[in-house]
Amino acid sequence: MPNLKIEIGGYVFQIACEDGEESSLKAAAQLLNSEASKLKTGGTKIPENKMLLMLSLIMADESLSVNKVLSSSEKKDVELSSTVNKDIINSNLTVSKVTLDRFEELVTQAEAIADSVKSISS
Repeated sequence: MPNLKIEIGGYVFQIACEDGEESSLKAAAQLLNSEASKLKTGGTKIPENKMLLMLSLIMADESLSVNKVLSSSEKKDVELSSTVNKDIINSNLTVSKVTLDRFEELVTQAEAIADSVKSISS
């Protein structure tokens, strides 16, 4: 089981993952690190547990937004005329569902990281 060292918001974490999941975990960490860089305030470092909580909330909000857009897109799909190429629409919805699943996975990972940090801090 590989162990990866990832950095999020200036904090370094050692995370174990299954074989073959390394690239996904690195991509998730990069996404979270990018979001964390937006949270920094005037050179003051946000406490680790607060930062991870904020990142979890941001990812959850994005997941809900994607779900809302997807739901709206599915309703519009029903209303489209038969002259529209349904295969193109369906492939776009499939991508959206995959994206939604990935967001949900990232939120779950961020919550797990936050729980780990919380248990270490206690």
